[in-house]
This record gives sequence, C-alpha cells and structure tokens, in this order.
Amino acid sequence: MRRRWLKIGIVVSALVVVPLGVRFLIAPIFIDHPDSLHIVVTQERDYPTLQKSVIFDHQFSAQATPVYSELVAGKRLDSNDVYSCPIVNQQIWYHYELTFSRWGVMTATATSDARDCGFISVKYPLGVTEGYSWYRGENNPTFWASLYELTNAPQPSGF
Repeated sequence: MRRRWLKIGIVVSALVVVPLGVRFLIAPIFIDHPDSLHIVVTQERDYPTLQKSVIFDHQFSAQATPVYSELVAGKRLDSNDVYSCPIVNQQIWYHYELTFSRWGVMTATATSDARDCGFISVKYPLGVTEGYSWYRGENNPTFWASLYELTNAPQPSGF
C-alpha cells in the first residue's frame, strides 16, 4: 500500500515539476533567443481620411536576437506607473509590427504607433503582455535607432 502512494506521489510531483520547469527554465531561453524576425512598417495618414500603406516588409534571421535584446532593454512599464506624454498632433506616422519566432514558432509580437509617448507593446503566446518605453534618455539611443542600425527599418520622424 505504501509503495502505491509513493508511486502516486512521484507521478503527481512530475506533473507539477515538469510544467513549472518548462515555464521557468525552457520558455525564457526559447523566447529570449528568436531565430527569425519579420518587420512590417506601415505609414499611416490621418488627413483627410485614414490611409495606410506598407513601406517596409522584411524577414531577418541573424538580427532577430539582437533586435529582441534591444527591445527588452528599454524601460519596462509597470501598470502602476503614471506617465506624462506630450501630445503630438501628427498627421503622418509609422505603425510597427515586429514578429519574433524560434524554429517556426511565434515567440513574441511587438507593436507601436511610434507617436506621442510611443510605447511598445509586446505580446507573448500565453497571453502575457508587457510594455516598454522606446526612449532611453539623452545619452542613449532610442530603440528605433538601434532597429535602423540592425535592419535598416525606417525610423519614426523626430527620433
């Protein structure tokens, strides 16, 4: 009888430990080292009506991990933070969508309109969303400058 409970305990422990190991050990390694990056930049115009046109659409491999590293090196935004954003009345702006993958599996999608405060929203497959500020201060380049250096993707105006 005692051996039976021991076997049940081992099975139950394995059912708990294995998913936790995947979540906390394997998933971060998988997500933090993408091997593919697809960038789509759309120019959007607000006058006289909303118009959209794709101006950049490229796939990259060697640049995927460095771009992702630059992205998450920005200031991570906390939902409790209070932000003061200058309101910029732009009639033309860029919308960015960066899709990161590893072994053909999407690991993260980052989007931003790159206007006003220009936060970047990063969504992960399990429903987690994180926000980052793309402006790093006077002495540090913005994420957009790094993205341009690594991929030649257009930079938003004024940055």
